Amino acid sequence: MRVSLAFGADGGRALAKTDWRSVVGSNVRERRNQLGMTQNQLAASAGLGRTYLGGIEKGQRNPSLLVLARLAEVLGVDLPDLLAPVTGAR
Repeated sequence: MRVSLAFGADGGRALAKTDWRSVVGSNVRERRNQLGMTQNQLAASAGLGRTYLGGIEKGQRNPSLLVLARLAEVLGVDLPDLLAPVTGAR
C-alpha cells in the first residue's frame, strides 16, 4: 500500500518544528476551561492523575494515543481537535 502525504512548499519542515506537546496542552486546557472543569475533575473522568494532566497541559508530558483518545472523549471533541495547531489569537 502506498501512502501519499501532502506537505507545503517547505517540505513539511514547519510541521516538524511544531511543539506538539504544547499544542496538545493548550487545546486540552482551553477545552477544559470552556467546559468549566477543574484539572481534578478532568483527570478523574479520564482516569489520569492530576499532576500528569497538569504536565500535559503545560506541554511537559508526551501522552500516548490512548490517553489522548480518553481526553478527547471526556472533553467531547474529536481526537484531531487536540492536535490542531493554534494559528492565531484565541
